[in-house]
Amino acid sequence: MHAAPAAAAQQWRAPPSACVRGARPQIRPRPGALRAAASEERPVVAVPESREAAVRGAAAAARARQRRRAASRLPVVAAHAPPAPRTPQLDAAADALRARVRPLAKGGKRAKGFAGSSGAGSAGGTRFAIELPLGGGSPAEAAALAGDVLARLPAAAAGAASVVFASDAAADAAAAAGGAIKRAGAVLSLRAACQAPSLGGPLVLVEPAVADVALVEQLLDEVWSGPWALALNPGWHEGTPPAFKGLVESFDAAYAFMPLATQGLVRAEGAVLRVAPGGGASPWRVLLQEGGRTSRAGAGPSGSSMAASALSRRLAASLMPAAAAAASASHRAGAGLLPAGLRAGLASQHAGRRGLLQRAAAAADVSTTAQPEQPAAPAGAPPKLSGAEVRERFLTFFEGKGHTRLPSSSLVPEDPTVLLTIAGMLQFKPVFLGQAPRKVPRATTTQKCVRTNDIENVGVTARHHTFFEMLGNFSFGDYFKTEAICWAWELSTRVYGLPVERLWVSVYEEDDEALAIWRDVVGVAPERIRKMGADDNFWASGPTGPCGPCSELYYDFHPERGAGPEASLEDDGRFIEYYNLVFMELNRDASGALTPLAAKNIDTGMGLERMAQILQGVPNNYETDLIRPILDAAAGLAGLAYADAPPAAAGALKVIGDHTRALVYLLSDGVTPSNVGRGYVVRRLLRRVVMKGRLLGITGTFTPAVAEVAIGLSGACDPQVAANAPRILAELAREEEAFTATLAKGQKLLDERLARALAGEGPAVLPGADAFLLYDSFGFPLELTRELADAAGVGLDEPGFQTAMAAQRARSSGAREAVDLTAGGGGLGALAAALPEGTRFEGYDDAALRREGCTVVGLLRDGEPVQEVAEPGARVEVVLDATPFYAESGGQTADAGVLSAAGDEALAEVTDVQKGAGGRLFVHTATLQKGSLRVGQQLTARVDESLRRRIRGHHTATHLLQSALKLVLGPDTCQQGSLVEAGRLRFDFNLSRPMTADEVSRVEALVNGWVADASPTTTREMPLDAARAAGATAMFGEKYDDTVRVVAVPGVSMELCGGTHVGNTSEIGAFKVVSETGVASGVRRIEAVVGLAAVEHMALLDGVVRQLTGSLRVKAEDLPARVAALQDELKAAGKQLAEARAQVAVAKAAALASRAQPGPSGRGKLLVEELPGLDAKALQEAAVSLLAQLGDPAAVLLASPGEGDAAGKVSFVAAVSPEAVKAGLQAGKLVGAVAKVCGGGGGGKPGLAQAGGKDASKLADALALAREMLAAAM
Repeated sequence: MHAAPAAAAQQWRAPPSACVRGARPQIRPRPGALRAAASEERPVVAVPESREAAVRGAAAAARARQRRRAASRLPVVAAHAPPAPRTPQLDAAADALRARVRPLAKGGKRAKGFAGSSGAGSAGGTRFAIELPLGGGSPAEAAALAGDVLARLPAAAAGAASVVFASDAAADAAAAAGGAIKRAGAVLSLRAACQAPSLGGPLVLVEPAVADVALVEQLLDEVWSGPWALALNPGWHEGTPPAFKGLVESFDAAYAFMPLATQGLVRAEGAVLRVAPGGGASPWRVLLQEGGRTSRAGAGPSGSSMAASALSRRLAASLMPAAAAAASASHRAGAGLLPAGLRAGLASQHAGRRGLLQRAAAAADVSTTAQPEQPAAPAGAPPKLSGAEVRERFLTFFEGKGHTRLPSSSLVPEDPTVLLTIAGMLQFKPVFLGQAPRKVPRATTTQKCVRTNDIENVGVTARHHTFFEMLGNFSFGDYFKTEAICWAWELSTRVYGLPVERLWVSVYEEDDEALAIWRDVVGVAPERIRKMGADDNFWASGPTGPCGPCSELYYDFHPERGAGPEASLEDDGRFIEYYNLVFMELNRDASGALTPLAAKNIDTGMGLERMAQILQGVPNNYETDLIRPILDAAAGLAGLAYADAPPAAAGALKVIGDHTRALVYLLSDGVTPSNVGRGYVVRRLLRRVVMKGRLLGITGTFTPAVAEVAIGLSGACDPQVAANAPRILAELAREEEAFTATLAKGQKLLDERLARALAGEGPAVLPGADAFLLYDSFGFPLELTRELADAAGVGLDEPGFQTAMAAQRARSSGAREAVDLTAGGGGLGALAAALPEGTRFEGYDDAALRREGCTVVGLLRDGEPVQEVAEPGARVEVVLDATPFYAESGGQTADAGVLSAAGDEALAEVTDVQKGAGGRLFVHTATLQKGSLRVGQQLTARVDESLRRRIRGHHTATHLLQSALKLVLGPDTCQQGSLVEAGRLRFDFNLSRPMTADEVSRVEALVNGWVADASPTTTREMPLDAARAAGATAMFGEKYDDTVRVVAVPGVSMELCGGTHVGNTSEIGAFKVVSETGVASGVRRIEAVVGLAAVEHMALLDGVVRQLTGSLRVKAEDLPARVAALQDELKAAGKQLAEARAQVAVAKAAALASRAQPGPSGRGKLLVEELPGLDAKALQEAAVSLLAQLGDPAAVLLASPGEGDAAGKVSFVAAVSPEAVKAGLQAGKLVGAVAKVCGGGGGGKPGLAQAGGKDASKLADALALAREMLAAAM
């Protein structure tokens, strides 16, 4: 009956040689492998600082060992040996050990032991788990415990045993205590055991100290490979630090199916067995409760209790009915990750083990009275974790798998194909493309991301966001599918504790390999694995380049609905996708053909907010602790409670919470509000926040208050957000105040457009284009425009609004929301592979500006590789193995010069140099002057030295300028962008106001003073962390390697910079600010010139001054006063001219009064006339004058064709007397309708309105319409 299980276990048993001293078993438990997974068992307790340091050091050592073990490429728990089948020796050991269970003395302790072997060489080939009492926990009692363990072993094994204590003192005290421990072959300390050349076996570890986790792992992982036992104080175990929890957890995973007869407590068929060890007269008895604690009841000391180990709980669960066992025992004990054959063998051994336990219970006088259980969490509910815990467990877990934890990259990507960082893999794109060498084989990150392509869904669905964190683990040609899948499952089920029955998996329909791993290795039920097509499960971001299938994990909120074929993973009400594994294994060429990649990569992504929603049991991502505090803060400002908010208000609060997160991270990364690019994203997000706040009734400037909450939640994702808090809050307040003023302007525009709609013929409807203008330019949400239009009695053309919105989305489609991994640039990808070390830049020194022996490694025309170029005038891109030409980067423009070959064989003029292939290649854009260029040719590269001198002077001056600005404006002043050219420098910096003339003068004086000091500049390379610690300033938007170049002017400036610089500040010459202007909200720009460029600029100004002094006949110093006087004279003349025109208009109007016609009823007067040569203001004066002359009721409409620059246009003015207004005639409707004939529009008050037309040729028709409308109205 048990042959099959025995065979299944036997195939996983190490050969006899594996346990010979000095040899390593082929398969054995991996102590410490599940440290990260164990941390969900209990809260982490405080550990003294010295112990924390020890644990951190131990963790680092463990990670190093983990990396060495990773080379085996085994699935996570394949290294756990299965338990051996039941044997008579095991029965005997269980019965004998059961007799050792005795009453606890008051205040006594209880120790736990877990023992086992890898097969041959153990005590009779058996495995056993023990739990023995330790009276008071003294060294003597510990020695007695160890002796009792040895007494149950065969004599030969006991005589060779090694008993290891935590310290020398404990080992000496135990040895001195005598007793059965004398049977041991050796009694020694843990440190001595790790250093011993050889040890006897079996090994007994007695209560190692918290700080000794590294030594325990070293002993069990590198020194010892035979059977061993571990005795732990249970009180210590309850407060185990995470490192030791993982150690104990790994024992549980390996021995989860072992009988624990000596503990005297088992679960059978759902009932709790009451055990009275030693007979019915025992003074104590034990109950196992569902919550995982074992309590005492009976005649023993009151209030005493002991902790049941995780092993005990899992054993109990394994004896429950089959369905519960599959869910909570098999997978949670690690069986769910074992190969199918082994799982089947383990499952079929349950019945035999149950019999053994029942016999042990019978011998112990066990009754089967069912006892009530403690309240438990709902079946299948995962543990609740904070968002910070979710993030940290992910990163720690993969660190334990040999991954390097890397920081999040900026939201401002280096990649020009995307506007913002939208995926965790974006910072690794050059590595995936093979354009940059990998720095680590494995990495794990939490990446801040912003996507705005579906912004309208934010607050509407449960999971849409603009800002989110993407947790990821990455392999760069290292591990692949098996490890990625097994680790994803281990993370989900062991670290996060997700119930197995709630997890579903999707695979690409053609990826049979992934399907087999999920089904046969992990053990996912086939009905919970779904094949899906390329649209869902094949990843390819571009038409060509790396691609591959992906596999996704889903959480099922409603498993009670069954796993039939009708269950759809696209049902958002039931399933949530939380983890995506991309297997980047193929390359697609231009023809669409797929070929395997030489180096296969892994790219995964887990949405932090989604996993937090699952683990916190909330209905949507917004109610997790990552976002809910922001919602509560906004609700408080609105006088609401989020929990009681109606749906519309709750949706508005969600928008505020989501967008505020995005804003604080974007502003922290240096993106400022503007009307283009990333700045427009910030401006649009903030305006949506403000409008939602206004709709909720929040008044005043409120975004900084809400943002403070978001900043407080940002630390674990990006510590720089808190450091940048003052700048973030100031920018939000400034932009919100500016938008408030914009809202007032928008309200005025809306009033005008509503008046125009009312003035037109037919139903009054606000055009969709007008509603979109209000939405896009003034921040009016459609619902607000609809509400105000309804109040005015005007309809809204919503289809027209949607059409305009669709057009705007099409225009913004260039802001990609996908990462393009097109294996790029055609020939550049091939060149990068041919030159793996990249182009060497050797042009920092003046002596290196002419370099001979540069080898042409590639030529490209129109992006395609060629072997030779011989046409004079041909434009060609040249890649050299080494170059003195500086490639444009860091704001510095590229060098120019020539490439030549000996004997006039080739001559090409270099006009630009750019970096390609992820920065590895320098691509020289050149025009062939004569000869030919060919691959493999030796060239001489010569940089234009004059141009280089001018560029580097401006670059060093930029560094001095930043230092001067910090001194004049404050230390918070920082760079927002820069440009360094031969003829100028441009420097953008944060400042909310214009600089004063005095501040500009002080900056100039400081820079020129440092130039005059003739200070030498220094450059050196150092580690990035050391450079930052030394106070070096980093350039905005730049990404740095681990080793950086630091450029310093001692005592003045020190910056991370890869650009070219002067050797001494005196080489700069002179520094002159040309302009100081605003370029965006909160961002100012200085343009300046130095050296020869400054001389040229001053010469230009001198010429202008000479010309003005000659024309005005004044001295140069008198020019300002003379110009001011001329301005005053011009202003006075303009005023006089306006008055004269008004007088002329009134005079002309007087002559027109006689042309007024009576109304059709004989009552009132009407006048419609053309009055040439008047501007809009004069025309209005004439209309008002005429209306006064005609009396009441009366109506006047005048038109004046434009002249000069306004030729072809026409102005209209309508004036209506009070009686005519009361009769229903409105000037706004009249003038609006008339102007429409000429292709224009306008409006105003009922008594006076003006409009404009674009087509004066239709003026006669417009005036005819005016006469008709007035006749009908009067």
